[in-house]
Amino acid sequence: MNSGANEGVYPLHRSKTIHLVRHAQGVHNVVGEKNHSAYMSEELFDAHLTPFGWEQVDNLRKHVHASGLFKNIDLVVVSPLLRYYLLLMLM
Repeated sequence: MNSGANEGVYPLHRSKTIHLVRHAQGVHNVVGEKNHSAYMSEELFDAHLTPFGWEQVDNLRKHVHASGLFKNIDLVVVSPLLRYYLLLMLM
């Protein structure tokens, strides 16, 4: 069977696209890079975003709007952690 790059099991008009987004940099990422055992700290369980994390959120928001992706969103599933909620709010 010779299948082209745009062909698949289902036609594209009957398919959904899933975008997976990891949270932006949180305080736990910075601390964890210095001391891996810090990832187990309860204080860092729901860590806030770093300034760089906020920059990542802003860049993603700009990309989602500039590319028009926001017009085609049918469903958003998000973790209950604050860093994910903040990412969603800014989209």
